[in-house]
Amino acid sequence: MTPETIKDWLKSNHKDRHWLARECGVHKQTVDGWLSAGRPISTPAANILAGIIKGKKTLNPRLTLEEYNKAQNAAAAAGQTLEEWISSVIVSALKLVILVGILWVLAA
Repeated sequence: MTPETIKDWLKSNHKDRHWLARECGVHKQTVDGWLSAGRPISTPAANILAGIIKGKKTLNPRLTLEEYNKAQNAAAAAGQTLEEWISSVIVSALKLVILVGILWVLAA
């Protein structure tokens, strides 16, 4: 993905660099570096950018790069994509919340 592609997308969608920085969980100066100074885009931000430009809804939990790498490693260890792993973690957490709720009702 080139800086020109990103700039063109921002312009055609009436978005600015501040908006993009918020979506990617970075500072505006970082976006400025990507688009003007040719700094490399981190993997988490590149994934978010690709989703935005392709028109896909993305979940951006604002992970640090270290947290993202841990999640990526956990997904790989489970033989899943990052998206599959996140979905399975969310479903497991929801099941646990439901189970605790049922136990609380039964204990009352």
